[in-house]
Amino acid sequence: MTDLMKTETRCSARRKSGGACRNYAIRGATVCRMHGGAAPQVKAAAQVRILMAADRAAAQLVVLMYDKTAPHAVRLAAARDLLDRAGLSARTAVDVDVAVHGPSLLERNLADVIIDYGEDVVDAEVVEPEPPAPERRPLRPKRSKRSYRSSDHDSP
Repeated sequence: MTDLMKTETRCSARRKSGGACRNYAIRGATVCRMHGGAAPQVKAAAQVRILMAADRAAAQLVVLMYDKTAPHAVRLAAARDLLDRAGLSARTAVDVDVAVHGPSLLERNLADVIIDYGEDVVDAEVVEPEPPAPERRPLRPKRSKRSYRSSDHDSP
């Protein structure tokens, strides 16, 4: 029996000419997408095979993790993969709680920049709006080519 979990498993179907199909089978099945691997029942059976193989894979990771002859990097990778499969991976989010007392840094910096003139403004400049742009004429549409009509050239 071939190992169905390998990505290099070839399709077991035959072509019309009688030769073997050279496409790769979908993961967990024996046929490619063109020979029935896209059918829902084949996909479901392949998924069941993959889930059944997950238990064996986890057992192999446990064996590797406790193997004293295996290099430490392999044992550590096996332990890390086993924890990832169990959903116990390292924490990736950091909770940050910040409490601000008094004015923020932005408020302190803006207080130095903003000047309140109040109503004592004496000098001001009036800015006139710009005149509108001159109106342009629309472009004339292109003339279409006249088609030959027999009624135009018929003479009575």
